[in-house]
Amino acid sequence: MRCRWALAAALVLVLVLGPAGCGGDDDDAPAPDAAAPDAALADAAVPDAALPDARLADAGPRGALGVAYSPRGAAPGATEIMAFYNQHAAYGPLIAYHMNWRDPGMPGGTAPGTAAMLPGLASAFGFTPVAGFGWDVAGVPDLTSASEPANNSWSNAETRMRYRTMVTDYAATVRPRYLFLGNEINTYYLAHTPAEWASWVSEYRACYDAIKAASPGTIVFTTFQLEHLAGLGRKNGWTQPAQWQLLDDFAGKLDAIGFTTYPYFEYETPAEVPTDYYTQLRARFAGPLIFSETAWVADPAAPYTGSEAEQRDWVTTFFARTAGLPVEYTVWLFRHDPPGLPAAFSQSGLSANDGTARLADAAWRARVAAGP
Repeated sequence: MRCRWALAAALVLVLVLGPAGCGGDDDDAPAPDAAAPDAALADAAVPDAALPDARLADAGPRGALGVAYSPRGAAPGATEIMAFYNQHAAYGPLIAYHMNWRDPGMPGGTAPGTAAMLPGLASAFGFTPVAGFGWDVAGVPDLTSASEPANNSWSNAETRMRYRTMVTDYAATVRPRYLFLGNEINTYYLAHTPAEWASWVSEYRACYDAIKAASPGTIVFTTFQLEHLAGLGRKNGWTQPAQWQLLDDFAGKLDAIGFTTYPYFEYETPAEVPTDYYTQLRARFAGPLIFSETAWVADPAAPYTGSEAEQRDWVTTFFARTAGLPVEYTVWLFRHDPPGLPAAFSQSGLSANDGTARLADAAWRARVAAGP
């Protein structure tokens, strides 16, 4: 999903749990309001300046499940945020945060404020965080710099330095199990010149080497939009041919390969998704697979078809289609619908924004309970 779906929620999290230890530079950040958690919980949820040796890279089994950060409510407060974290285990041991590399809270060469909080949050609430740092791949990329204000591409030397420093510092400090760079990057390929694509590939490869030197146990990867990559997505108006050749550009620098996957961009029902839809990936990549986002809509918002029953069936169908594959982890896009979703993701959460569970909610929790 190309929109910055974690940004608003991440900012709420920072404001509620407090700015201390977040890596931000704003000493005037708003204080928590009356609905904030008690001081002991707030302190436990925020990492100290000197982080303990948490070894997050050693945690979590292959095949783990999770959801993206998505508390209940149009404007989640402390109560909703605490409930989301306290109830996360029923939805899997992972919580995903897909951030823009220039989200507020990221001065110069340091990680975004929310990302810097993840070790403390993970320790306090017992989950494995998944952090990704992307940029605007579909529109005008946010890659300008003070030294090259007119160069909005990955050939911008200052931008490359700052991005690499940020992700390397994050890896060295947190030593996370997972770290991905760029989200749905084949969209960037389709919207920009071959030279701009080559610059991004070279930056990724340099970042990979720097991250692995700082945190050898971290699984480093990038993600592609699978339907677009495969030449599908007719309901989105996509007519481009498949771009499988892009995978070769990252050869030797992928500990796993990530995909966002929404087959309803092409198919009417889960039953129509071919049985080899995911097994065909083995012929193209020999390593572990990651499904960084998946969902099915529960609302038939044209041109997409969907229902609660189809959304529930997608949970079952997805795991049937991926059975036997080396899947590192899978994340359902949202636990609760965020407000203002476009038609392509209307009612894609396991629950409505008000917390009302859909049929898929029980199906997903049953899969989590069954284990990897």
